[in-house]
Amino acid sequence: MEKLGQTAIDIIDELHTERLHYENEYIPLIDAAMKLRDLEEAQQKGNLVELPCKVGDLVLFTKSRFNVKPEKPILARIIRMVIDKGGITFHTVTEEKGLGRNFYESSIGKSVFLKYDEALKAMEAKNEL
Repeated sequence: MEKLGQTAIDIIDELHTERLHYENEYIPLIDAAMKLRDLEEAQQKGNLVELPCKVGDLVLFTKSRFNVKPEKPILARIIRMVIDKGGITFHTVTEEKGLGRNFYESSIGKSVFLKYDEALKAMEAKNEL
């Protein structure tokens, strides 16, 4: 994999040596290239994680907490994330009743969905609607 961050730094260094009087214009470029290089190094070391959603996002549950088949997907907002040895746990509050509910990242696409139409399709496929 080509390391874009280091490549950008090398290109900026070449430009900088050719045109010393533009030094102040290169500072934002150098900062961006160094940040990109640091992100690439973190990703290569396995220290960079891409999350499927973030705090504040809405998710949809296709199952009720009380084993009752819901008529439509249950809307909830992510209020907190906990990352530990077991993985990522998302803590939510439902929009209608304000009930707290947690789910694991592995539940996304099975009983928790990020898009309404995906949740509906899953419920229809399981004859839950």
